[in-house]
Amino acid sequence: MQWAATNQAAWNIQMVTQVGDIVNNTQPVQYERAMAWYRILDDAAIPYTVAIGNHDYANVPARDSTLYNTYFTQAHYTARPWWNGGFFEAGKTDNLWFTATLGGEPYVFLTLEYQPRQAVVDWANALLT
Repeated sequence: MQWAATNQAAWNIQMVTQVGDIVNNTQPVQYERAMAWYRILDDAAIPYTVAIGNHDYANVPARDSTLYNTYFTQAHYTARPWWNGGFFEAGKTDNLWFTATLGGEPYVFLTLEYQPRQAVVDWANALLT
């Protein structure tokens, strides 16, 4: 995160994305550390998405993302000046989308949960259609 913030201008870094497993074990201390890292991107005003991975669930089969959503809240995203998007479920950021113009070109960013449910896939298809 620090490298991206430090090299934002030199490398023309306009977006950062992450592919899951923010933490190793679902523990508050690990999420607190992760949030400190993401604050570096927030301070640099670099847009990003965070994808929930299997290690980020308290219980994978039950899709218990309570702790994940305690830290990566909808308000966390919507408070960012670059945010222009939405969420699959109220109160959760497990599945989200947003649009951004980077280098003069429009993009849609779609971040889906680990092993997305069919309802999530249908939602994503509808968004992209």
